[in-house]
Order: sequence, then C-alpha cells, then structure tokens
Amino acid sequence: LDLGHEYSLVNFPFNTANSFFDQRTSAHVLLAHTRWLTHQTGWTYQAREYDTRQARNPSGVDIITLVREDQRHTVSHEFRLRFAKTSARLVGEFYRNSSNDLFRDFYDWKDYRVRGVVSRVLSPKWYGVVVSSFERHDYEERLVPAIDVPETDKLFTFAGSLIYEVRPNTQLTYSLTYRYQYSNDPRLDFTDWINQVGLTLSF
Repeated sequence: LDLGHEYSLVNFPFNTANSFFDQRTSAHVLLAHTRWLTHQTGWTYQAREYDTRQARNPSGVDIITLVREDQRHTVSHEFRLRFAKTSARLVGEFYRNSSNDLFRDFYDWKDYRVRGVVSRVLSPKWYGVVVSSFERHDYEERLVPAIDVPETDKLFTFAGSLIYEVRPNTQLTYSLTYRYQYSNDPRLDFTDWINQVGLTLSF
C-alpha cells in the first residue's frame, strides 16, 4: 500500500495571474500473485488553485468573487510480467479534467488510455523496447462545428527503441515513433513519425 501527498507552489513574481499551488493525493495497492506476475491499482486526485486568476463565466468575463481552480481525477490499473530476459506491462488509465472556469468548459474532457510495453535483453549489451498505446479524448462541451456533436479524438501510438550499453554508466539509444490521430473533426486528423537518438550518462 502506497499513500502519497505532494504540494507544489509555482510563483511568477511579474505575472501573478499564472502563479498557483498544486496538491496531489494518491493511493496505490501493489499485489503479487506469483514471482512473475504482479498488478497494481491506483487513484490520484489533483487540485490546482491560482493565486489571483479569476474563474470566468461562459462569455469569458471574470467572476470577481471566484478564484480559478482546476481538478483532475486519475484511476489506473497495471499488470506486470517478468521473466528471465523479458518483461511486459499492460496499463489502463482513466482521466477526468474539470474546472470552475466555465469559459474553459471547451477544454474539459475525459480520457481513456491503454498502453502496452515489452522489454527484452537481446545480448549482454543490447536491449529492445516496444510500446503500443491507444488514447481516447471525449470532450464534454467542445463541439464539432459541421455536425454539432461533442468532439472525440482517438490517438494510436507505436514505438520501438534499441539501447546499447557502451559502459555500465553510458548508453546509446535510438527510438522510432509513429502516431496517428483520428477525430470526428477531420481538421484534427494527423500522422507523424519521430526519430530520436540519445546518449545517457549516469553518475
């Protein structure tokens, strides 16, 4: 059982409207069924309150008596499999964002995400990682203009990495990522490829 609470204070001295404090409360339970199978379930609540920024009404006008506050709930469940040279994770997550800023109802959404990760030792110095994920955004008030229904975005991601251990404290990494988004608003459809090369030094 893992219980946590985090408190953050972010201050912009020359723009206090962007200053805020952030609190996160979480609870996670990790269960082990066998030597090779464990799973974890968890919940996190996050609240962000701004110092001077006011919440707005649906027309975008400040509500003088109401300080803006954003909230997020996260529920997750994760399965982990571990063998001699291979490990795998399957993670499901649900997010819900909300705000007392009524003008921001345009951005309030619920998010469903499923992610799978497989890692394998290929040789004493080579490692491979494959990642696949699906994410769905359901907006509550944001409408698609042409059909006047709430917007829904679906994002598919596929990625792979090769890691070479030059020394115990030095690694070279090459990663290739493909992303495709499908939306009921065709203007938001996209496809992209990301190539990355990295060097990691540990001290």
